[in-house]
Amino acid sequence: MERVASAAFEHLPAASTVVDAQGRVLKANAEARRLAGKPLPGETCRQFWRCRVEPGRCPLRRALRLGRPVRRAKVAQGGPHACAIERISVFRDEAGRRRAVILTGPATSYFKRLESLRHEARIDGLTRVLNRHGFDELTARAVHGDRRRRPAAFLMLDIDGLKKVNDRFGHEAGDGLIARLGAVLAACARREDVVGRVGGDEFAVYCARTRHADARALVRRIGRAIRDDNAAHDSEPALSAQIGLACSAGGRNGTLRATADRGLLRRKLAMRGSRLERKVGGAL
Repeated sequence: MERVASAAFEHLPAASTVVDAQGRVLKANAEARRLAGKPLPGETCRQFWRCRVEPGRCPLRRALRLGRPVRRAKVAQGGPHACAIERISVFRDEAGRRRAVILTGPATSYFKRLESLRHEARIDGLTRVLNRHGFDELTARAVHGDRRRRPAAFLMLDIDGLKKVNDRFGHEAGDGLIARLGAVLAACARREDVVGRVGGDEFAVYCARTRHADARALVRRIGRAIRDDNAAHDSEPALSAQIGLACSAGGRNGTLRATADRGLLRRKLAMRGSRLERKVGGAL
């Protein structure tokens, strides 16, 4: 594993150095050595980059002191190989000593591509909302970050009769319904809401800082959007969905999702019971 990490560091698409708490260069990758034109270990990063930043404003010192990364630092530099700092990441070596990796040079496109790949890994290909992994990750982050324990709401949704649509019109028609519901939810949700496809035809929406009245308004908005969507696709199978809603006075309520799921199940059972009653009544 250490050899793999060393090889990855050596071939990073940016000049990269590992420094100690005093800023002395311990290791440099191929691009950093190429820019320097000389061995780096033992030289300080200030000497190498000819850094003109005041010591009190040094982003490296700040990162090492706080133990937190620094991104896109604006650093006044000089010399023939001057370039901006893209990222400073802090870690501890095997002896527990604090170290930092400094990535410099034109690495912006690399990090944008990396972030794009990370984003795509969270996205459901059919609906373009979050997949289950992405939804769980962002929801956990939102819940954990709500230190003030503000109200929150959770919606669970399930498409009605998807199996019948698949059996009668084919799976392409069923996928169309799934994609349409994903688009409806993405359009109805606020910017800060977390929307995801968490199962085959199951969707979830987590709404931080949302009171019960606002959550009910969102449910009504979704209902209207589904009716409008059906009108726009009148030649296709109709979209219908059941919604389970749960609200909490504190955003850290770990049972919120389970409560919404139970509410969805009750609505589905009630709908099936109603259909059964109508069928028996017609037979009589």
